[in-house]
Amino acid sequence: MCVKRRFPGLKLNLTRQGSNPRPFDPRADYSGTVEVVPVIVILVVVVVVVVVVVVVVVVVVVVVVVVVVVVVVVLVVVHADAVIILFVILTINCISYGSSCSCRLWYGSNVELHEEILMNRTKMLRKIKLPFSV
Repeated sequence: MCVKRRFPGLKLNLTRQGSNPRPFDPRADYSGTVEVVPVIVILVVVVVVVVVVVVVVVVVVVVVVVVVVVVVVVLVVVHADAVIILFVILTINCISYGSSCSCRLWYGSNVELHEEILMNRTKMLRKIKLPFSV
């Protein structure tokens, strides 16, 4: 009883949660203290997300352009015969690793075609000289 008379708000302060145990003061001006921080945080998050998306899009575009340029240079410099060799190498890898979805997507599911390419592989490799080792 003595404690309650000397410290009337002690029980309220001890049970209140949060970093600021002071009770709400209706006369205090709280305007602008709640809305400003979330708006700044939201703006920072939006800017970071936009920057990350732009960087990812730029990287994807650069990679696609580089791949297209490399394919065009290979076609022009090494001629179309190298594309046949590349097809043979990829098909052999496809057959050795089994028939997967990507394998069927690129080369179809024609088993005779794969067997014919495997049979002609040695002859084609002897016939065509490549600037890189196979």
